[in-house]
Amino acid sequence: VHTDGPNKPDVVVTTDNSSQPTAQEDPLQHLITLKVESAPLQAALVMVCNSAHLKAEFAPNMPRVDVRLDYAGIPAAQVLEDLGAQYGFTALPQGKGQVLIVPARPADENLWPTDESGLIRKIRDVPH
Repeated sequence: VHTDGPNKPDVVVTTDNSSQPTAQEDPLQHLITLKVESAPLQAALVMVCNSAHLKAEFAPNMPRVDVRLDYAGIPAAQVLEDLGAQYGFTALPQGKGQVLIVPARPADENLWPTDESGLIRKIRDVPH
């Protein structure tokens, strides 16, 4: 997709949606392949979530910046965490298949705890 105009960024998007998550698979663990040359942050996040078959809701006051994405075979949770660290937001799981994206970072940067193998543990598995 290309959009041209004085106030619109040039957007080139390459996605791989060939694999669909299974009913048992957590969409946050769905592998994302996405390349975006330039797009507004919120539009890029929608592309990430759509690729993982996630519904995204956005809190007010999200950063208004253009971003470049280049991810190949990366879990959606890791993509969201990486972008959040770069652009100052947090994607909070709201149940299977849905995230709330808020313009803040937690004091504890370990939002997506990993197990010994480096895989992201499910939120319900994390001790409170």
